[in-house]
Amino acid sequence: MTEMTAQVNVYAYQPGTGQTKLVQVCNTTEDLTGVLGAAIRLHPTEQWLYVSVRGADKIVVFQIGGDGLLTLHSEIGSGGKIPRDFDLTPDGKLLLAANQDSDNVCVYRIDDGGNLYPIDQCDSAIGAVTVVHVI
Repeated sequence: MTEMTAQVNVYAYQPGTGQTKLVQVCNTTEDLTGVLGAAIRLHPTEQWLYVSVRGADKIVVFQIGGDGLLTLHSEIGSGGKIPRDFDLTPDGKLLLAANQDSDNVCVYRIDDGGNLYPIDQCDSAIGAVTVVHVI
């Protein structure tokens, strides 16, 4: 995930040489003006990749193909302004998104198809910047 262009870069890795090669660049939104990439997390099943986009204030979901390439799957509002960070529960059933400028944390249920459904949110008196890793 690039911060300044809000794009996800996919690289091929050669284990023998340790070399990498850029094989795909994925936009997270149609209009990349005024948006910044933030966090990126791989679902425990390794079928879904989640990214947060500041400025567009959304969480974007990519499906990971058998070849490792990404396909845009869906997107959903982050439930606030500037989704700075988020994390997935170890079982892959929940995503918690911390919205920096609206001072809240939003909780989403993740279904078997990688889709996100908002289920709860809480305000943060000191501002939500980083989600503590869920154990």
